[in-house]
Amino acid sequence: MRKAELASALAAALASVTFAADLPLDLKPLALEVYGLRGAVALDSNTVVAVLGASATGARGKASAWRIRSEEDPAYAYEAFVEPVSARAYPARAELPLPPGFSSAKAAKNDLNRHVVELKLPHPLKPGVRYGLVAHGDGAPTTGAKTGCFFVWAGDGADKELRVKSEELRVEAADV
Repeated sequence: MRKAELASALAAALASVTFAADLPLDLKPLALEVYGLRGAVALDSNTVVAVLGASATGARGKASAWRIRSEEDPAYAYEAFVEPVSARAYPARAELPLPPGFSSAKAAKNDLNRHVVELKLPHPLKPGVRYGLVAHGDGAPTTGAKTGCFFVWAGDGADKELRVKSEELRVEAADV
């Protein structure tokens, strides 16, 4: 589903309910698309960019709130639960304003935001290897929703689509 279609469907669904629990079961996955760890992409062998939704917290900018693991790369073995060297959280971008009547006077924000975090890794990623990224928190949760995803470093010979996606993330991050 394209971003505009997702935003429109979500806005329509949210406009008719008071609480997310009131959403029909078939719309809950759609609503959850705006929360949690949405995905990650390796920009190079030592840099991963994570994209989180509206439930991201201030912990997202702490390296200690993240872990990388792989069943295929001994440097990122599950037992090691490797922490990035650094994490840089870019300012949030509003993606979708909440419909009237759904926002809260108590809320710090009343838009559904997108958060981008750049993680620098201690060991180079291996091309073609699957890695898991975990947003586990640091005293406080990193996100209030989905906390894990997988990505593959395609290597220097990455296909055109992956290179375009990586460049878009770089530009987006630099833009804010």
